[in-house]
Amino acid sequence: LRTMVRAKTPARCLLVTDAMMAAGAAPGRYRLGDLEVEASPDGRVAAPGSPTLAGSSLTMCAAVGHACRWATQDVGVAWAMASTQPASFIGTVPRGRATVVWSDDFASVLRVDFN
Repeated sequence: LRTMVRAKTPARCLLVTDAMMAAGAAPGRYRLGDLEVEASPDGRVAAPGSPTLAGSSLTMCAAVGHACRWATQDVGVAWAMASTQPASFIGTVPRGRATVVWSDDFASVLRVDFN
């Protein structure tokens, strides 16, 4: 991640996730349409007993935290990589502003204030 951000520059990086609906939930079994999936404690999501992935449990907040820690980016830069930059890429104009209060390790959002 650090090498990619350094090579492309933060302004040209987008953070995305293919999180399934149990992202952020406790490890366990969940339904994904007609498929039963199991989310493991390490974040892996697959059909029980299958080696094939069935999505991700990576939340966007965790992705921003990873960019802060692993790519040594300021939280404001990482947040832009996950919000305004993807919006701009698909031609959407951001509406309004949000102030995000993060945990000390940037692993979770404590509060979001919209203004």
